[in-house]
Amino acid sequence: MPGQDGSALQCLYDALNLRDNQAMREQLTGKGKLKATMLKAHIAWAEEQSQDLFDRLGELLGDEDLEYLNVALLATEWIPFDAAVRIDRSIARVVGGDLDDTLRQMGRHSAAVNLGGVYRFFIRDEPHRFFTRMMVLHRRFQSFGDPAYEQTGDRSGSIQIGGCEEYSKVYCRSAQGYYQGALEMMKVPGPVRVQEVSCQCDGDPNCIFDLRW
Repeated sequence: MPGQDGSALQCLYDALNLRDNQAMREQLTGKGKLKATMLKAHIAWAEEQSQDLFDRLGELLGDEDLEYLNVALLATEWIPFDAAVRIDRSIARVVGGDLDDTLRQMGRHSAAVNLGGVYRFFIRDEPHRFFTRMMVLHRRFQSFGDPAYEQTGDRSGSIQIGGCEEYSKVYCRSAQGYYQGALEMMKVPGPVRVQEVSCQCDGDPNCIFDLRW
């Protein structure tokens, strides 16, 4: 709410999200960064779901996070990972429905927007080549984590991301949707299935996504 003390807003935010946070353990240090293209796509999707999106986000977010909604971010601009997580979680609360499913939908939309637009040169019809190249270019899109891709079959693969100083189930769920959306854009035979089988948020050493198509 405009004019309200930032600490009071944070207390309100924490109270509203207590149950979500218990289910979605995370570590946010404020050091990691993401390219703004991801957040821009999530916001664009949410605008289609909620007519009063920004008014309601104004009730959930502090002034520092709201700054990222009040300026015209460039797709190539860096934003703090922790701010992106807070904004994505608040968007999911505003849109409603199952939290995991909403975050996955945001990720799928990000794949459709970015791989069909700004980063259309990046998409390839062959999934193994696409995901292998995606790991090489990982640091162009986020400043942390050590990724690797392994082909596990003709129509299956595994993405492993370790060494993350920051992590959140919010981000993992949207990433899950992003990988699914990327596969769908490549028009693979299907059915497309993406599951996170290991997660740092659960105390595992790495986040591992099993991809099948």
